[in-house]
Amino acid sequence: MKIRTALGSRARNQSIDELMGNGTAVIGSPRTVREKIERVRDQTGLEILIVLPQFGVMADELVKRNMELFASEVMPKLR
Repeated sequence: MKIRTALGSRARNQSIDELMGNGTAVIGSPRTVREKIERVRDQTGLEILIVLPQFGVMADELVKRNMELFASEVMPKLR
């Protein structure tokens, strides 16, 4: 519910720290991301996850690296 509330009209004006603090954004190492997703899944019964490996004006290389890390180190352990 905290995430849904955070996505209201003020979501566009939130800093990255606020987005992370209210659970809207999960940012960190593959282990950190995986552990956070697992906690949310265990607490809520989460079944569908939408991943956005690009934020703001990130360079293509960084987006590609995020996608590769998520696919190789996060997804396999969530199945």
